[in-house]
Amino acid sequence: MKSNFYMVGRTHYPWWISSQVASLATSLVIYLKYGLLFGVFFSLFVLVLTVYVWTKNVVLEGMSGYHSYQLMESFKFSFLLFIFSEVMFFASIFWAFFDAALSPSVEVGEEWSPLGINPVNPYGIPLFNTVVLLSSGATLTWSHNTLLSNEKSSSKISLFLTLILAFMFESAQYVEFKEATFSMSDGVYGSIFYFGTGFHGLHVIFGHLFLTYNFFRLAWGHFSRFQHLSFEFAIVYWHFVDVVWIFLYTFMYWWSF
Repeated sequence: MKSNFYMVGRTHYPWWISSQVASLATSLVIYLKYGLLFGVFFSLFVLVLTVYVWTKNVVLEGMSGYHSYQLMESFKFSFLLFIFSEVMFFASIFWAFFDAALSPSVEVGEEWSPLGINPVNPYGIPLFNTVVLLSSGATLTWSHNTLLSNEKSSSKISLFLTLILAFMFESAQYVEFKEATFSMSDGVYGSIFYFGTGFHGLHVIFGHLFLTYNFFRLAWGHFSRFQHLSFEFAIVYWHFVDVVWIFLYTFMYWWSF
């Protein structure tokens, strides 16, 4: 029976990925309790290697013409579900933030920011990071538009600029965390601040890696003006990271200050 979808054969990748994720989680618990790092690095190495090989197979399937229109539409829907899950994740962080900030308890001095906390100046590194991240969104849009116009050289240059801006953001965020006068253990403020900004920083790193992967695919000639679904996914993910940062900057930096 003919199918609109590419029917893959039996594969061990899903089982291997799930087992390595479980192994990584177990290794992290062992590290936190006993300080043993070998299991963390080994599980992470095998996980990354498996993801690389599986991704390579998917790329070869696409370049061989096995990905039909219906299959690509299912990829898009799946990715939108993933973005929705990310939206709900950050919504839960902001829920906790507003629950603590709009009605501060006696334990934090009945004010926000709490007594004894010296918040990060929003007009320093956070403002710089805002400009950098929004600029990266602009250069990424430039890269996409030039690819649609079949100007691949300009697309590569603008995407490379995006990667540089992403690195600048990550470096500045590291400096900010190092210079902050409070830690994650400093009550509800420190917990929510580092949880929100830390996980956003982690998403920036993942987005950076995703864009780097697509940069090499663009350089190797894998993309055309008509077919570059992986690049579009990276663009949507990066713009999502941009939007989350705007909310973080507005409320956790500027409003809290």
